[in-house]
Amino acid sequence: MEVEETQAIDIGRSLRTLLANCWILILTVGVAAGGVYFWSNGRPKVYLGTALVRAFDPSLPSLSSSPARVDSAREVDIQVLYAQSPEVMLDFQTRLGGAASQVLSTTVSAVATADAVSIDVESSTPKLAQDGAVTYAQAYIDRQRAALARRLDGQAGSLRTQATELQAQIAQLDKQIVDLQPTGGGKVVVQNGRPIVLPETEQLHNLSLQRNALAEKSAALLNQAAQTDVESSNRQAVLDFVQRPALPEDPVSPLPKRDAAIAALAGLLLGLGIVVLRVRLRERVTTTDDLKAAVPEIQFVTAIPPNRSRLRRRQATVDLLTSNNGQLAESYRTLRAELQLANPPGTSLARLAQVGDLAEDGPLLLHLPGDLLHRVENSGAVILLITSARAAEGKTAVTANLGVSLAQAGERVLVIDCDLRKPNLHNLFDIPNEAGFSSAVTEPSPLLDAVQAVTFEGGSLDVLTAGPLATNPAELLLSQKARNLFKEVASRYDYVVVDSPPLLSVADALTLSRSVDLVLLTAGAGLTRTAAVRQAGQLLRQFDAPLQGAVLVGARHEGTSGYYA
Repeated sequence: MEVEETQAIDIGRSLRTLLANCWILILTVGVAAGGVYFWSNGRPKVYLGTALVRAFDPSLPSLSSSPARVDSAREVDIQVLYAQSPEVMLDFQTRLGGAASQVLSTTVSAVATADAVSIDVESSTPKLAQDGAVTYAQAYIDRQRAALARRLDGQAGSLRTQATELQAQIAQLDKQIVDLQPTGGGKVVVQNGRPIVLPETEQLHNLSLQRNALAEKSAALLNQAAQTDVESSNRQAVLDFVQRPALPEDPVSPLPKRDAAIAALAGLLLGLGIVVLRVRLRERVTTTDDLKAAVPEIQFVTAIPPNRSRLRRRQATVDLLTSNNGQLAESYRTLRAELQLANPPGTSLARLAQVGDLAEDGPLLLHLPGDLLHRVENSGAVILLITSARAAEGKTAVTANLGVSLAQAGERVLVIDCDLRKPNLHNLFDIPNEAGFSSAVTEPSPLLDAVQAVTFEGGSLDVLTAGPLATNPAELLLSQKARNLFKEVASRYDYVVVDSPPLLSVADALTLSRSVDLVLLTAGAGLTRTAAVRQAGQLLRQFDAPLQGAVLVGARHEGTSGYYA
């Protein structure tokens, strides 16, 4: 059940965060989509004409002397390169004439599955886009046909020349055969260096064989030349339109709706990034759940509502002194009850004894006699330290009002201002600050001389202001005299409520946390950053401070500012 409740809280918080920042998403999406739409709609329209031309037929047999290509993809790529050649482009521009300057772009790409090339021509008018694609394709077809014709016709002509030369040799052999027939003589040949006279019939037979061989070879060459002519015609016929370009009806660019949709998506992503960054930079504690999530080790969280009347008057005063009833007073009563249940009086002296005493000229005393330890364990006040992560987060107001609420319940209460750098408690109670904590520690005068009684409707309490500003507040709080002061007041009161500087500004609060029974961490609703509260909680854990509760103050307290070391 706890896991489900945590998940529900996280989902609800995420939804609240998203709703609180939805104006950023709306703004970024609207600006991006609207701006791109009007920009795109104002651009010149571009029309596309596309022609498909078959580059070659892989099933067509090659009858010429050159081998046939079998790699269709490679052949189509070669044809694309040829179609992109300067010669084809120049022929295209020449044929198109002056209108070529209005062509925006030309693109040739491979369509390997169809053994074809695609020729795309973009123009500002539909007619020119169509005519440009036709003209470019026709220029490519004509040049490629002419190239094929030159190559294959040259091969056929070479074959016919060879056949003509063979015909001349055949004619000479025919003349020799005719010359041998009337004489009846033999032919003289040289074999092994000796002349031999062949019989006439054998000589005629050899000449006939030579003639027939030359005649067959000549006929084969003429036949191959004829087949080359056929191949040239077939291959030129393959180079033709597969698909002629149609007159484009709609422009391919710009597309305002598509561009606006893409821009809207980009704007949404940008807006989400801005929201995430904004939440990270400005994530603040707004609810008790936020405070509990930031410091999960605390046992309770009490919410203090804002005092609207005090904020309107803009004067420093104690809330419960002017508003003893209502929601504000009731919230402090709730905080009082939680403290009384968590820490009944009588434990602080035992804690001080366990921490040990620093003798002025001696070592740390870790143990007390048994009878003294038994006495202090059953007497003394609850020493309560109230601090915050940063300044102006309501800790001083909580200190004063909690002291008043405890006093109204009949408890003996002492409120101490240990903010020795920027004291403000005396302003809330409207009492002098000539003597206080600093003077009680540094001067030999009795503690009671520095304590001031404050009476109000329903009770009274004692206040020990900060006193004169100390030049070395950190060392003063670490002194043995300061520790002895806490022991002395613990034996006289039921509750000692201590106001301290912010945790993340100076180390005074961490020093004081070793001498108290309970630490309360305050945060301003909508003012305190979550990261600061989380860091403060980590510091208190590292120093083993008795952090038990937190207070979410509904209004920012006026009158405090930054702190310095």
